[in-house]
Amino acid sequence: MIRFSFSVFFILLLLAVGCGKPDKNKTQTAGYCLSDSLAKIIRFDTVKTKPLFREVRMTGKISFDEDKVVHVFPPVSGIVQDVTVSLGDYVQPGQVLAKIKSSDIAAYNSQYATSLANLSIAKRTQDFTEELFKSGAASEKDLSVARDNTKVAEAEVNRIKQVLSLYGGGSAEFYYLKSPIPGFIVEKKITEGTIIRPDASDYALTISDLKEVWVLGNAFERDLEGIEVGDPVDVKTLAYEKTYKGKVNKISRTIDPSTKANKVRVIIDNPDFKLQPEMYATVTVHAPIERDLSAIPAEASIFNENRYFVVAYKDKCHLEVLPISPQSIVGNTMYLNNTITPGTVIVSKYQLLIYNELSGLN
Repeated sequence: MIRFSFSVFFILLLLAVGCGKPDKNKTQTAGYCLSDSLAKIIRFDTVKTKPLFREVRMTGKISFDEDKVVHVFPPVSGIVQDVTVSLGDYVQPGQVLAKIKSSDIAAYNSQYATSLANLSIAKRTQDFTEELFKSGAASEKDLSVARDNTKVAEAEVNRIKQVLSLYGGGSAEFYYLKSPIPGFIVEKKITEGTIIRPDASDYALTISDLKEVWVLGNAFERDLEGIEVGDPVDVKTLAYEKTYKGKVNKISRTIDPSTKANKVRVIIDNPDFKLQPEMYATVTVHAPIERDLSAIPAEASIFNENRYFVVAYKDKCHLEVLPISPQSIVGNTMYLNNTITPGTVIVSKYQLLIYNELSGLN
């Protein structure tokens, strides 16, 4: 009887094992529930339907927002006596940037003094002519000429005053170069002792508002297809870990002969002023492809035996391992060829622990 009993037990055990072979495509949760400690540390996500993007990576550099840049030109010739700002300084409107000793200003001040003297003479002449006219010693024509001369002298005084006001109303020989806008000094081409010639066409300083900057990416011919204005863009620099977000603002239709690439312009908000012109950047354009796929965070996937899986979650005692077929991975998003119902809850952190437990039960 004992021998019989052992034989029957052995047969029944074999039958139980034979009937319990796991499905290669799906692992059930027979007898498994999440422990309270594990339930506290795992993280969940949901399967979403997202448009598929093609990543286009390119090199680039930070540049000024040229719509918010002012090149400051000295309107007079002369010698720079003092420069009161340095590269990178923040300036306010009306702040003095440089002091220039100029013969032009000296000439205008001399003309102004002369015009005031001429106006004084014209007024005295007019007053004297009016007295003569009252006594009959001067004609009406003489009085009219005297009055006209006074008006001409007043007009000349006003003209020179306006010229001097355009030049800032400086002292007898100095012109003070002032900032027209708030911003940073991003270029400086003058120093103390610089001679500014009357025919000079170059600017002295450049001021830019760096609250927004341009990122100019180099898109080669193979990358142009599919990139459109408005496509989302990620920008990273060597200096910072932060990823800056923006959108394609403009795509050049001409090839830069020095780089053999088209310029792709991205506008980036720069509220902390960390991004500086001439910094090198990596530009990633997310060009959409016209179809939607199921998508999950890439970190939620499990790779084992050359296959990918996820752990689907219904409740603490109902979990399931589902096979997935990735189409592509863009950033931290994995797009799937096979359809998993959107809204399905999956485990996205410590899912490997649960996968191992479920695999061990089968």
